[in-house]
This record gives sequence, C-alpha cells and structure tokens, in this order.
Amino acid sequence: MISRVSVAAGAVGLVLLGSPGPAAADFAAGAAAYDAGNYVVAMREWLPLAEAGDVAAMRNVGHLYRMGRGTVPDPEKAARWYRRAAERGFDRAMVNLAALYLAGQGVSQSDREAAIWLARAADAGNDVAAFNLGMLYEIGRGVPLDPAAAQRWYQVSAAKGNTAATDRLAQLSRQAAAVPAPVPATPVPAAPVPAAPQPPIQLQTAPPPPAPPAPAPVATPQPETPPPAAVAETAPAPPRQESGGDIFTSIWRSLTGPSSAPAAPPAAAPAPAQVAAATEPAAAGDSPAVAAGRTAYDRGEMARALELWLPPARAGDTRAQYLVGKLYARGDGVAADRITAATWWTVAAQRGDAQARGALDAEFNPPLTTAERAEAEQRAASFRPSTG
Repeated sequence: MISRVSVAAGAVGLVLLGSPGPAAADFAAGAAAYDAGNYVVAMREWLPLAEAGDVAAMRNVGHLYRMGRGTVPDPEKAARWYRRAAERGFDRAMVNLAALYLAGQGVSQSDREAAIWLARAADAGNDVAAFNLGMLYEIGRGVPLDPAAAQRWYQVSAAKGNTAATDRLAQLSRQAAAVPAPVPATPVPAAPVPAAPQPPIQLQTAPPPPAPPAPAPVATPQPETPPPAAVAETAPAPPRQESGGDIFTSIWRSLTGPSSAPAAPPAAAPAPAQVAAATEPAAAGDSPAVAAGRTAYDRGEMARALELWLPPARAGDTRAQYLVGKLYARGDGVAADRITAATWWTVAAQRGDAQARGALDAEFNPPLTTAERAEAEQRAASFRPSTG
C-alpha cells in the first residue's frame, strides 16, 4: 500500500493527494493500482487529472513515462510532464527535472539547467534540493566550484532536518580539522635601510566604497507561471501526501548500462539513507582501481572514488560493489539512492561479501521496507558482470 507521509518528510516519490471529491477518488484509485503493479490502470486514472492541471498527477505521469510503467518508456514525455508541474511551482517536480538534465534523459544534458532547477526547488524550501545543490557546488558541476556555497546549502538542508546534509557537514568539519596548520617561516632580519622622506599623511575624508556583495549561489529565475497559490483555481493545492523515496533520480543504468530498465520508486517514503562517515582503509587483495578509489575517498574526492569503483563493480568485484553501494547510501559524490545502494549490496552479499550483507541489515535509517528490499533483490537478480 502507498503509505501516507507528510510532504515535510522530504521524500520525492509518487504523490498522493489528500483533497476530497471525485478527483481525489480517481487519484487514490491510480495509487492503489500502482501499488498492485497495475500500471496501465494507474496511467488511465492519473492522465486525465494531469491534463486537467493536477500538479501531483502531472508528476506521477512523468514517473510512469520515465520508468516505462503502463506505457512505453519515453524520457521526453517524462521531462514535459515534470516541467509542467515544476513551472506551476511544485518543488518536487523541479528536483526530478533537474535529475533529467544531469543525466541527459529526455532533455539535452545540462549541468547548468540542473543547478537552476535545484536552486528554484531549494528556494521553495525543498531540503533534498538544497542538499544536492550543495553537492554541485562542492564538486563544481553546473556551478562554480565553491566550498563556501556548498557549506551554506548543506546548512540550509540540515536546518530542515535532512540528515544527509548534517552528516556531510560533520564530515567536512572533520576533514578540515585533520589538515595541519601551516608552520610560519622564521623571519630573516633585513639589513637596515635608511629611512626615506615620507609625504605628509593624508586623512581620509570619505568612507571607502563598500565591498561588492557575494555572488548568489546560482541564478534562480522564477517560473513564468504563477506560484501554486495563484493557480489554485485551475489546479489543486500542492499535494499533502506522497509515497516513494526517489531522492533524486535512480540512474539504474549505472549498474548494467543504458539498455537496462530504468529504476522504479520504492513503495515507501523514507528519508535518505544515512551511513556513518568513515574513511576507507586499504584492504588486502584490493585491485589497483579499488585501492585508488579508497585514496580518493579518504581525500574527500567522492565523485572520483565512484568513477574508480564503478568499472570493477560492474565487472563483479564484490569489494567495489560494497563501496559503490556505500556512496549511494550516503549520497557521497552521487545523489543519495536507497534502492541503488541496496542493489549493489545485495549483488555483493549474494557473492559472499559479509560486509555488504551486514550493511543491508544495519546501515539504513530507517530500515529498508519489504518493498524496497524486494525491488533491490529483483534488480540484483538481473545483474551480469560486464566483460568489457
């Protein structure tokens, strides 16, 4: 069943409206059909509502097109539906649209556009958008590399209760504390120089010009359409209930390649998975790529660690699979994604990796739901090591 979770919880999956009336009944019928795996019926219930201006239905139809459920996969239609909801002020649709821009799915790949939509969603109060915008500033993707701006956005997200942002701030603080302070050089006395005549001191009669203001983290032009309150006559108020845990967008092709089926949202709406920060010491038997990735990880270069670990993970290296799962669970160097993390850990555990098996049971907070675990196991069953 689709669980009822407050929008304030921060999940960004399928949306369930709470308004009464026939439209709500149709929406609920679509949600029930989706939970039962009858995606054709879900599309049949939601599409008329989306066409009538329901922003929640627009976003759910976008999900169905993106995942190819109840219809042929069509990333371009998914992008159009996400955009329609986003332009009506729905912050969660803005996050989904940003994800498509990052991945180049259904739209021309553009890190800059992704950053703009994340900034709009963050300005609208979306803690997940704020966290991911901080990540973009930290790695310099779509925006200038700006650790200070990254810290500010992490703080905005953490203030709204996002534990991934809280963990990232703590990790950055530990990394900063570990850097030794520079030792000042001992000054060498200079030979005395005869003093030259000095001009009279001129008193300053006017204050200096003010320093230019710090640049904004990213341009955040407002949508051309009115905010949700202004479109209430033609569209329902922003949804109050939702299910799913599609934190950014689950890029399933990172596991088995572009030809694989896109990821489906989990059936519950948990907060992002949280895994305690830790360094990754080298282990006996590490391949060169895994060892190099551990070094990058310890330097805080999470995106580089992911780049190094993904090829051996796809080739069947269980150590790399565990480590890639950890990055997805924590949202380090990549958007946090419980299902993708659980999939990698399931693949590794099925091949005898005890640490991955333990992570499945202990590292998620809240624990994996039955539906999430089933989805991860289904994906893991389709995993085949790459040969190239």
